[in-house]
Amino acid sequence: MMKNRLTRKLLFYIVLCSASFTLLATAFQLYMEYREDLAAVHESIEFIESSYLKSITTSAYDMDEKQLRLQLQGALKLQDIEYLEIIETRTAGEVIIAAQGNPNSRKDIVREFSLEYTDAPEGAFQTATLRVTVSLEGVYQRLWAHALIVLASNAGKALVASFFIFLIIQFLITRHIIQMAEYTRQLDPDKLDRELVLDRRTHKSSRPDELDQLVTAFNNIRVRLFENIEERRRAEERVKRLNSILMAIRNVNQMIVVEKDRDSLLQKACNILIEARGYDAAWLGFSLDDKTFATVKGAGFREDISRFSEHVIGGGHPSCIRRIIAEKQKLLIVDKPGECEDCLFKEAHTSNATIIIRVEHADRFYGLLAILFAPDVTADEEEKELLKEVAGDMAIALRGMKLEEDSKRAEEKIKHSLREKETLLAEIHHRVKNNMQIITSLLSLQSKDIEDERALSLIDRIRSMALVHEKLYLSKDLSQIDFHDYMEDLSVRLFQVHRVDSRVVSFSSHIKDVSFNIETAIPLGLIANELISNVMKHAFPEGRKGKIAVKLSQNTKTCKYTLTVTDDGIGFPEGIDYQNAETFGLQLVDMLTEQLHGTVELDRNKGTSFRITFKEQVYRKRI
Repeated sequence: MMKNRLTRKLLFYIVLCSASFTLLATAFQLYMEYREDLAAVHESIEFIESSYLKSITTSAYDMDEKQLRLQLQGALKLQDIEYLEIIETRTAGEVIIAAQGNPNSRKDIVREFSLEYTDAPEGAFQTATLRVTVSLEGVYQRLWAHALIVLASNAGKALVASFFIFLIIQFLITRHIIQMAEYTRQLDPDKLDRELVLDRRTHKSSRPDELDQLVTAFNNIRVRLFENIEERRRAEERVKRLNSILMAIRNVNQMIVVEKDRDSLLQKACNILIEARGYDAAWLGFSLDDKTFATVKGAGFREDISRFSEHVIGGGHPSCIRRIIAEKQKLLIVDKPGECEDCLFKEAHTSNATIIIRVEHADRFYGLLAILFAPDVTADEEEKELLKEVAGDMAIALRGMKLEEDSKRAEEKIKHSLREKETLLAEIHHRVKNNMQIITSLLSLQSKDIEDERALSLIDRIRSMALVHEKLYLSKDLSQIDFHDYMEDLSVRLFQVHRVDSRVVSFSSHIKDVSFNIETAIPLGLIANELISNVMKHAFPEGRKGKIAVKLSQNTKTCKYTLTVTDDGIGFPEGIDYQNAETFGLQLVDMLTEQLHGTVELDRNKGTSFRITFKEQVYRKRI
């Protein structure tokens, strides 16, 4: 019992209160006795005044010493009177005429009474004084002796009362608190079904006391705690289950991003659903239309799924597949005992229920997703919605693969058509080039008899255009011409046509690797042909040495090109306006520059320099 801290504290405070009460009660009782003794002392003094004062006055006046002594001895016998004396005041001072008792005793109370001699003659002593001395030492001794008795008596009473109070409290309260504490220590959150019942007898008709109310409140808390723990446990199970579903969805989505093979996609999706969620089994089927299945993959079955897959692909659909396809439901719950009589997998898994979900997107049917639940698992609405989301993600993935397959087939078809058209176009360029070469060859044969310089220039222009078609025929890209190679070949042919010695007139090309489409290359090639031919004809007469330079630059900010043809010959005549020239060549340069939406600038300093600024033209597709 004394091992309990509450019991020790209770006993300590009971003893403390009892001791305090004992001390207070003893002090109060002694105080009252002190007052009584003090009152008795005052009564003795008053008794002296009332009974002895008159006779003492007479005896003092008569100077009857024997009588005074007897009277003072009688008064000295009264309670706590220690010393009495009679004093006369004379001319020489105070004179003690009689005294009884101990003059050296404590003088706690001193009272003086006047003795008047009413019969004394005139001129004799008229008064004397009776001085009574009282000592309280006897009072204090009596109190101290009585205090021990009172203190022992009160202490005994208090201890007895405290003991019985302690036993009553221990029986009525403390032992039940100890029982509740022990119950609390043994309380297990997993075992809250045991009710708290105190070991006490109460009458059925009696009203519940504070302990009953405490026990009731404690049991109510226990019930609420049990309900809260159960609710939390259910919530944790629900969160855990939803997290596993969300993890499955996340893993499926991650797999969808990287997986490009349809069969592997279906198989991995089934594996993920089994591993992440813990379903009994799962299968996915890809449908080419609303009835025919091309692929069926599964996981979690106790026997090989290939037999079921071949059966479904061959059109042998179980009743659940026929039902969801016919009714076009988003989700179908199949009860195994009642609806799986004709299913090949009736005995292949332990599931009692199966959920089948249509895998579709934008009203396009791509297949079915079937989830076979464990015997002790029931799907709620949230899980059904999440499984619909998985089916929707799979539908989007299958749709993407279908679109990619269609796109690849269309791309292959287009590439095949383009290859045919490119071959045809290359053949056309080849034939155009050949025809132009035939024309230039015929004109060259006749050029010996032609003296008109304009007719001879025509041959150069035809050669320039034929060179463009030759470059297109030889190019890998029929829409682009390497202008650097074009200028190299054009300069060589122009040197040959005009019979210019490269040792007398040198040619340099400052053109980086740049390609133009046919819309730009033909007019730009003709412009270069005209300007270079004009230089070879007029800039270096009578075998004069010189240089011809062609430069092509690009302004990346304006996306414009600048073609510069420069020579250090005799220079462009001052009297000729190149923009209004009568020669066909310069007119052709001006027209072709307008066709390129460009500008022409002439610099006559240090020879002649033509600068053509233009933008590449938009290629007009011919196929």
